[in-house]
Parts: sequence; C-alpha cells; structure tokens
Amino acid sequence: MAKETNSARDGEDNELTKAHAPARPNNKNTKHDQESRPKRAMKRLNLNLPESLYRDIEKLAQEESRTMADVLRLGLGLAHLVASERKKGAYFAIVDASGQLHRVILPY
Repeated sequence: MAKETNSARDGEDNELTKAHAPARPNNKNTKHDQESRPKRAMKRLNLNLPESLYRDIEKLAQEESRTMADVLRLGLGLAHLVASERKKGAYFAIVDASGQLHRVILPY
C-alpha cells in the first residue's frame, strides 16, 4: 500500500491523490454553480483610466467603505439621472443644509 506523504495531506497533487481524487472540472462556473446562483443581469466592462482618476476612485472607495465597482456604479447612476433630468430643463447645484446655493454644477 502506498504511504501517504505530507504533500498529500496538504492537498498537493501527487500520484496517490490524483488516483483517488474525484474528477473536477477546470472551470469553476459549472452548470450546477450557475443554476444555484441568483441570476443578475451583469456585463463586464474594462476601462482605461488616467492614473490620477484611478487613485481618486480608489481613495473614495476606501473612505466610503465601498468597492471601486460600487463607486463607479454610483457615479454612472448619477450621470444617468443628470442626463435625464437635464432633458427636462432641470439643473444640479451644491446647496447646503440651510438651502443656501453654493454652486450650479449643470447645465454647463
């Protein structure tokens, strides 16, 4: 009988573990995994950003305890809101708690 080695106990591949291990698919997204997860309509987007903008997003994410993706989703959601409201003639501004207008942001 084959002697078990430390590497077998540690999960490293050797002849003993290969012979007795169940077959596993290489892709983690198996059909079973896909069926058991809730379905979300998500698409992946790759962006090229200036380093300074990347750092700004990273800093904001850390300050707000969010992921960078969350920060970008929030920003894009706000941009969508601005675009749709601007079509209706609205403008966006910075207003303090007392209602004092500090700065009109849009329209530009």
